[in-house]
Amino acid sequence: MATDQSKQHGSRSRRPNIETVEYEDDLGFKYLVDVPVGRHDLASIGVRIGPPDLSSLDLTDTVKRALNHQLFNRGIITERDARMHPNEVASAVQAALKVSTTSILNLYLTGGSNGQ
Repeated sequence: MATDQSKQHGSRSRRPNIETVEYEDDLGFKYLVDVPVGRHDLASIGVRIGPPDLSSLDLTDTVKRALNHQLFNRGIITERDARMHPNEVASAVQAALKVSTTSILNLYLTGGSNGQ
């Protein structure tokens, strides 16, 4: 069962009986979703606003999750957000990949390399 981190997120929705809440799924990906007012328990089946599903990207699950968190925390939720803030999108990608860079550098530091 998914962890409901449903925190009310203002009134992004223009419909009076709908509210936007934060939701974190079982894999640790964060989303904004629309649910009926007062029904945070439905966040796992709410209408996802974003960030987008990153499963089609050829990245490890760890990097996908890091990118999802970077986009979410920077407020890059919708296509409009991404188009208005392309530099933030680029920064989110760089920050997510830094996790992998750090892991690779640690391999060198711990002797995981055959080279000198």
